[in-house]
Amino acid sequence: MKTFLTKILLLAAIVLSPVAATAQNVIAILSQSQGSNLRDVSYPVTPLPNTFMWDGTQWVAPVNNVATFCNEFITITGSECRVVVGSVGGSRIVNPAFDANGNSLWWREQINATSPLRKFQAAVASLPAGSVVRVGLWPGEESDAGDGVTTAQYTQAAIQLQAIFGFPLIISPVGHADAMLPYGNGRNVLASVYQLNRNSGFTLGPEYYDLPTDNTGIHLTGDGYAEFATRLADAAAAFFGFTVNPSRVIWSANPTVDSTGWAGWQARAIALGMSGAASQIRVTFQASSQGFAADHISAAVQGNATLPNLAGALVPLRVGGVLAVSQNAGVVFKTNWTNFTAAVNDNIGVEIGFTGGGPVQSGTVSNAREFYKNGGSIYTDAGGVAIIKQIEAR
Repeated sequence: MKTFLTKILLLAAIVLSPVAATAQNVIAILSQSQGSNLRDVSYPVTPLPNTFMWDGTQWVAPVNNVATFCNEFITITGSECRVVVGSVGGSRIVNPAFDANGNSLWWREQINATSPLRKFQAAVASLPAGSVVRVGLWPGEESDAGDGVTTAQYTQAAIQLQAIFGFPLIISPVGHADAMLPYGNGRNVLASVYQLNRNSGFTLGPEYYDLPTDNTGIHLTGDGYAEFATRLADAAAAFFGFTVNPSRVIWSANPTVDSTGWAGWQARAIALGMSGAASQIRVTFQASSQGFAADHISAAVQGNATLPNLAGALVPLRVGGVLAVSQNAGVVFKTNWTNFTAAVNDNIGVEIGFTGGGPVQSGTVSNAREFYKNGGSIYTDAGGVAIIKQIEAR
């Protein structure tokens, strides 16, 4: 049984060092499609400096929601983020399986060079000198559940595989609720995940049952993977010994309208009715087809002021640590976490001074207002329009 002392010793052995010039600490993303889709499902996000992904031959800037993962991880830890994605869709850990081309899909296959394990081991063997995989993220194996495995079979196979890896695994509950609940054996694998948390080689990872799926009912949408990547990064940072306060979405909208020509405008986006309190906030935007450029973004609580006035003092919001923002067309980006006090049901006003480009905005919504100034001193009321995607709190 994994004791508290065991966890402390395990953490002490793998705490990350500050950002360094050499690749000493590597995180693996393993399992099957839920892991590989963090890399492969298109998602517009700009990776922060000192974040890297192994592409099979060299370290490159991470893409899609591997970048989301790295951005969150480096923001919390201050340590570089280096990721090797070894996930293979349709793979198993309990019983041997093959794809239509005869390639092995069995993670415990140690001889056949086509197996997920051998391919991952080959990638690790090609890493620069001094690189060490410190932990693996394991989003779950729904294919094993579909094969009808028992709890005991999955538990034993996972323990054997972790011993082969030689590094601990952060293992998430298997599958998506909509897909797994019809499978009685999905519950078996889910039970195994919670049993594995009692083993010193495993730590329980985040769930993703509440996140939006595509038409498969199993795979997440790009936004779903963005949130899952954020949760995985929080789990990895906590595993490495950093204090992480879990984030909560306290306001959201669905901007889909490409709005352009905002250069020289100042806008106040009012998010109405926070669903939770906050001591810190992070705001998400999406750049329009002309990009997004601003000389400042700041936020304040409306309080008892009459809109567009804000009673609270404006608090600067930085992106990548700087006040001025410049993002390419279509990119979804987040501000850094910022100390900010808000209560349940508060309205938060986000002020943006545009120097070019603009945001993607919504049609008419009930939980937002938008005001703008175009070269003058008086705000114009644009009505119930959202120009931010979400506000998170912790």
